[in-house]
Amino acid sequence: MRKLLYLSMAAVFVLAGCSGGGASGGGGLLPGKDLTLEEVLTKTRETSEKNKDKTQTVQSTVRSKSETESNGQIVSSRDSTAKETTVRNFEPYASYTKGTETIHKQTVQGEVQAENQETPIESYFVDDIYYSLKEDGTWTKSGGDKESTEEEPEVEEPTEEEEEDAFQKMIDKLKNLGDDLSMTREDGAYIIHAKLSGDQAAQLVMDEEELAKAKEAGQEIKEFEFKYWIDEKSFEMKKAQVRQVIETEQASPQDPSAVMKSKHETNSSQAIEYKGDKVTVPDDVKNNAVDFEEYLQKQMPNFGG
Repeated sequence: MRKLLYLSMAAVFVLAGCSGGGASGGGGLLPGKDLTLEEVLTKTRETSEKNKDKTQTVQSTVRSKSETESNGQIVSSRDSTAKETTVRNFEPYASYTKGTETIHKQTVQGEVQAENQETPIESYFVDDIYYSLKEDGTWTKSGGDKESTEEEPEVEEPTEEEEEDAFQKMIDKLKNLGDDLSMTREDGAYIIHAKLSGDQAAQLVMDEEELAKAKEAGQEIKEFEFKYWIDEKSFEMKKAQVRQVIETEQASPQDPSAVMKSKHETNSSQAIEYKGDKVTVPDDVKNNAVDFEEYLQKQMPNFGG
């Protein structure tokens, strides 16, 4: 589930130029302008390439709601909001994230497990090492030359040929959206918007292999909508909103005859600026961070044994 969520988010940010993508489709020339949607996003892509030596700061809010049922009975649910500020460098890639996650309500078998619970979020990713602050105040580290079970940011630099190939494939996919993808110009920004059906969204954000894996896992995108604001002068993306609903249906691992259905809805918004300093890890975090596997071993003595 989580991989599919991140996959769809990443793919759409590529088309908007946040990571060097581009797009086409929908609409023709804007009144009084000689730029098509494809040309606007091509310029956005070029701008993102030029901005790789700059620092990017993103303010984000993500509201997530999930619910799992078995044979018609709700077995778990979760409603949470994450608010984060992320500072990124791109060459080489590094990031620093700080914020909070609030669990509004979480239930298991009808019993409330958490309510109005706030947890701090703080992490660094520098020199391929991931540093993460845990709830007990401990900093952990993973990555580098050591394998780890901790989920770290996946950063893989594509070649120029791979970027160009992905760019052209995205253009072809977006052309197929026709009138479901639109662009308007308001208050000094190009606003790009699409509200897609599940099949349209799946074909946009996944290739054939990923589609097959999602189908095998019983995952299906039901709703997918995005909206981007691109500055008409600088061609930098200033704001983004994404909404998606993903459903999963599979047999229960405890009872193969029982069918488990999950629904996960996310609504995210981001404000993007090119400002900030180079991301570095403070000495006290470096010097005091413990290996994640060692930390996990202390928290769960039977882990790995």
